[in-house]
Parts: sequence; C-alpha cells; structure tokens
Amino acid sequence: MAKSSIGSNSRNQSQNTDDLVPEIDVLLNYEINGLNKQLEAELGVSTAFMSCKKELPLDSLKALRTIADNLKDDEWLYPSVNKLLGLQ
Repeated sequence: MAKSSIGSNSRNQSQNTDDLVPEIDVLLNYEINGLNKQLEAELGVSTAFMSCKKELPLDSLKALRTIADNLKDDEWLYPSVNKLLGLQ
C-alpha cells in the first residue's frame, strides 16, 4: 500500500503542475508584452533624441547667421581689425 500512495502522490503533483502551465503561459505572455512595450517606448525616445540632436546644430547655425548679419549692419560703427593692427 505504501507504494501505491507514493505513486498517487506523484500523479497529484503532476496534475497540479499541469494546471499551472496555462497560468505560467499567461504570466510569461504578460511579461513579454510588457517588455515589448518598454522596448518600443525606449526606441521612440531614442529616435526622438537623435532627431533633436541633428536639429540642434542647425538651429545654432541659424542663430549664428542672424548674429553675423546683425554685425554687418553696425560694422561701420567700429574701426576695422586691419586698421587697428596697422595693416592698412
């Protein structure tokens, strides 16, 4: 009788683990979906960052161009560098 009770115990444990398999699959799918969404979000942030990173130098160059154009407008107010250095 002892052998039969041991065998039935192992069968009960096997049935219990079989019952858990669908729950584990659901949990794994949930985790995988969560990780996929996290990766998608990180990719979106990375793409946006790279786009901004490319635009920053262009904005800086535009701002410098505006400053340079403004300097040309009031250039007559100051003596030239060549004149100050005695080259003219």
